[in-house]
Amino acid sequence: MAPPPPSPSPSPASGAQYAHQFLNTALSQRGPSALPYAEDVKWLIRNHLVALADAFPSLHPKAALFTHNDGRAAHLLQADGTIPIHHAGASYNLPAVLWLPEPYPRSPPLVFLSPTRDMLAARPPPTEDPAEVYKRNAIAKLVDMAYADAATLRPVREAEVDTLFAMQATLRSRGEVVSDGVRKMGEEKEALERRLQDVMMATDLMEAWVMENTKGAAGDTEADEAIETADVLSKQMLECTAADLALEDTIYALDKAIQEGSVPFDGYLRSVRALAREQFFQRVLSTKVNKAQQQAQVARMAARAPQYAS
Repeated sequence: MAPPPPSPSPSPASGAQYAHQFLNTALSQRGPSALPYAEDVKWLIRNHLVALADAFPSLHPKAALFTHNDGRAAHLLQADGTIPIHHAGASYNLPAVLWLPEPYPRSPPLVFLSPTRDMLAARPPPTEDPAEVYKRNAIAKLVDMAYADAATLRPVREAEVDTLFAMQATLRSRGEVVSDGVRKMGEEKEALERRLQDVMMATDLMEAWVMENTKGAAGDTEADEAIETADVLSKQMLECTAADLALEDTIYALDKAIQEGSVPFDGYLRSVRALAREQFFQRVLSTKVNKAQQQAQVARMAARAPQYAS
């Protein structure tokens, strides 16, 4: 795997200052130009590169195109420059490029060195610089602390997300219940409006009939005297029918009143129970009167039979 040739670096006033300015701009990009790092670790990447530039001012952070072994290309962050080393009593500035892969810091950086010809096959110094060891350990400790903080916060955030999902499901279910209730109320309202229209139409017809049949009648004529029955059974049948219809109208009026909330529910139940009982008795009596009328009609026909036979 070979990195692309390093691009020329700008000339910042200082390594740390340039790192701050460049990383703040590069890591805040969104959309197609965004760098392929997770949002929750960008602040950690910034801190790592700033600390690296502060420790090695000769390393400058950049963004460049990196080609993987499988041919994939991606714009990644790199630190390009030289690393000072001491060997055999001499100081060298070793050209180096440090690439941060997409899963960083979960994956280590990719480091490429370009030693000069007189440094090939040279043995490394027997001991490490204590300052370098301290810096490396400090960076590793910071990474461990960041991972520990993320692991502590993750269950809390997951619990909050689960709570929000449960609340959303509850609200969706309640919304469906409310919508169904509104739909049923609309259907019931339409049915009541149709029934009201039918009642109003029947009332208009009844009033027209009454006005038509009371023309020319004396002003003091009683309603009971307006219709004369043929016999006692017919009069009794008329009274039963009138009482039945009056009870039916009263029960309907109570139904409207309970729908509008004009009467208490317990009073409504007591009144409807009493009216229904009275209506039942009137209908039973009407059935008996009807049966008596049929028997009387049969008796009259039987009495006339000998007359027709002669």
